[in-house]
Amino acid sequence: MAEFFVELAENETGAHVVHFATCNSLPEATRLKYLGSIASYDAAHKKGKGLYHAIQPCPSCAGQYAGA
Repeated sequence: MAEFFVELAENETGAHVVHFATCNSLPEATRLKYLGSIASYDAAHKKGKGLYHAIQPCPSCAGQYAGA
């Protein structure tokens, strides 16, 4: 299980970015929504899609998703 967050604000492409809790690019806590301790990125993406229409992985920590 891994801890995932999603950014509250849309990025320049209109998507909300999903991050691992340990991401070096993780914004401050006031700009994030905690998605939970989740078994995989796919599950975190699905949970994020329940909140926002457009979701995308963080380019800084996306390589870690394979192990989540």
